[in-house]
Amino acid sequence: MEAELIVQKVLDIYIYVLSISGIVSFFILVIAGNELQISSGDPEKVKNAKSKIFNVFLGLAILFTGYILLNTINPSILNIDLEQPDQIILEPTDKPESKILVADLLGTIRDTSHNLINISQAIKSTSSSIKNATNTCSCLLTSPVCICEGTGGSSDCKASRCYSKNNKQPCRDGDKIDNYQRIIIAWYHELVYYKNRGLGERAGLMVDISNLRELETFWSEKILIETNASLKEQFEKGLVKVKREIELKKDISAELGFISGFVKISEKPIKDMAELPNQCITGIKDACVGRCVGTSNACSNDTILGCQPIPGCGLKNPCPFVKINITGLLIKQVFKPIEKSANKIINSIEELIRLKTIII
Repeated sequence: MEAELIVQKVLDIYIYVLSISGIVSFFILVIAGNELQISSGDPEKVKNAKSKIFNVFLGLAILFTGYILLNTINPSILNIDLEQPDQIILEPTDKPESKILVADLLGTIRDTSHNLINISQAIKSTSSSIKNATNTCSCLLTSPVCICEGTGGSSDCKASRCYSKNNKQPCRDGDKIDNYQRIIIAWYHELVYYKNRGLGERAGLMVDISNLRELETFWSEKILIETNASLKEQFEKGLVKVKREIELKKDISAELGFISGFVKISEKPIKDMAELPNQCITGIKDACVGRCVGTSNACSNDTILGCQPIPGCGLKNPCPFVKINITGLLIKQVFKPIEKSANKIINSIEELIRLKTIII
């Protein structure tokens, strides 16, 4: 069809050039004739006018000669009719009306699967970052609050409690931990989005499978009544491909269901991992023990000359690092089946593409 349009365009241009040439030639002849009349016998002006007239007729002669030659050699050249090849029917014409497989469905499912894998890896990486950062937290990064207890000569300088110096987790990477907490929740919301999208795509697959069941029935009936061996063989091949496509799409649907279930399971450990670092602050009270400098005689007031803190409140880690480590392991375990299912889906889609079964 495109070749026919190109040839027709060339022919249109050729006719257009002939038409324009005639019009232009007419005006040039008028101008040259006018120049010849007003030349007043001037040899140079007469020569220029005659030259224009000669060139006009020469150009027209070349154009029309070309047309005459082409028409003489083969008149069909100027009337090209590109015939389209007969349509090849590979399937029986009485096949029931079918729906065309929307390639976008498999494309979006594959995209969903890739994103689920990437999000899974991002959540595991962020969880590991939280674990590593909180494992290095220490009471050394806290300071005691020192006060004088008692009155007169019986006053003692004591540490009433410890506190985080930077008002964050008692960790060197407190700012990073805060950021990791926000990131892991953001990734979880992204995970839920693609889980829900996968469930919607799963519903589309169920429609495809239903249509394929009808086509499976059609092929089976054709095989039973067909007497032509060649056609029967084609029908049998078609039936095998349809059955395989049904099987693959059922597998994809099942894996999307598994992913949905495991995403639900992952909710608690992910939220726990986001919240557990906050307990580093509350853990200071029980884990960190401070000391102060000052005797009963010197402890007349809580000033620079009286009761003073000794930096650091011990070597313990006030964070719930055991819970954080266990939660990190749970996150790794729960995302293994998610990634495995997502990879199975991708492989199944690749096989569907190789099957090249596009009519369902």
